[in-house]
Amino acid sequence: ARMSLFLRTEVTINMSKLETTNYESAIQSIENPTHLVIFRANPLPGVGFMEINPRLALTVASSILGGKGQAPKSDRYLTRIETDLIEEFLFIVLQGWCKQWQFDQHLEPAIVGHEVVGSVLQICDAEAAMLCLTMESEIRGCAGRIQLAVPLFTIEPMVRHLQSKRDEETGTGKMQRRSTWRNRFASIPIEAVASLRLGTMTVGELQAVKPGDVIPMSENCLESAILKLAGIPVFSGEIGIEKDRKALCIREKIIQSS
Repeated sequence: ARMSLFLRTEVTINMSKLETTNYESAIQSIENPTHLVIFRANPLPGVGFMEINPRLALTVASSILGGKGQAPKSDRYLTRIETDLIEEFLFIVLQGWCKQWQFDQHLEPAIVGHEVVGSVLQICDAEAAMLCLTMESEIRGCAGRIQLAVPLFTIEPMVRHLQSKRDEETGTGKMQRRSTWRNRFASIPIEAVASLRLGTMTVGELQAVKPGDVIPMSENCLESAILKLAGIPVFSGEIGIEKDRKALCIREKIIQSS
């Protein structure tokens, strides 16, 4: 609707394909001749490209100048003046694409460049995954293709946001798996290790240590022992003597950060 108001004529757009592919395949699918727009969707990372059929672009340029908007008989590259003429129209297309995403931040498109040959584009690695949207548009009897392609890492923040919103609506985000104890777990042997903090040593001091050396311990090292089960710190405690036997007195449980 916005494009129709801008050109003061009917503009139809139908999605013909939505797919994921790698960057190299996306570049190879670009028509020749064509017109390419490199854009960003701030504040998202990365850049994408939009391809528009040159006959369709020239019809837009003619309409903006007040002409009948008749399509040229053959495809050709756009001149610099024609590129400047259609930039506002292309910006409207990008704004429409950005508004389709229900993101917690406002997406603002920005056109950062134009090209006429796809092989010169170097916006990501050849094997980078791309989301490609292909649309068929018709303006004043001229039909042509408009294609939007963005790297998947660009839309990843929006996909995560949409997934979290869906989890909130369905309640799956609040569901927690209940842990069930099975009796056969009780017989699994695990190694228990009590360790002491000796303080700090320099790399040079550590390299000089050899068998038979005596390393002094701090006065309170026995009070800061750590009990590890299967290599995981579980309890802190104090090492001492209990009925003539060396023992570890557990003081508190160690809370593991997530």
